[in-house]
Amino acid sequence: TIRLATDELDALLRRGEELLSIKLAADEWVTRAEALGDGLRRARRAEDPDAALRSLEGSVREMLSGLRRDRRTIATAVDGLLDQARRVRMMPASTVLDVLPLMARDLAQAQGKLVAFTTNGGELLVDRRVLEAIKDPLIHMVRNAVDHGIEPPDERAAAGKPPQGTITATLQPLERGRLEL
Repeated sequence: TIRLATDELDALLRRGEELLSIKLAADEWVTRAEALGDGLRRARRAEDPDAALRSLEGSVREMLSGLRRDRRTIATAVDGLLDQARRVRMMPASTVLDVLPLMARDLAQAQGKLVAFTTNGGELLVDRRVLEAIKDPLIHMVRNAVDHGIEPPDERAAAGKPPQGTITATLQPLERGRLEL
């Protein structure tokens, strides 16, 4: 189950409606192109084909102008739809990060260790596929941190460290499209 904000779904619906109007315009362009083809066939049979073709040139210029305008509209609508779909796929990083502190605590308790685990960056919106891809590596890193990075309380005390070790997982954006952990 994926939860989506209704405003995101509404925006997707609006984008779909924009594409519907473009589809209807394309149907009109096909009708006009068919009429132009009929006009060309009639021009071939006309007494003065050059005059008939000159009269069709205005229709061709008008069609090209309209098609160029619609091409820009289509590009804008498709780009907007793709952008909106990407935003719908975004989820807070906390969906993955929030399970790590409990897991670290349980692992530490099983090994007789004390661990304080914190996360930063849970508010970041990340593509769901990226979150799925980093979940297992994050779990592996937390296990390794507890297993190999945190000593038992007596060893920590002997080394002059506090009895509780600290692990912090920070997820932060580097630049558009890249994350750092």
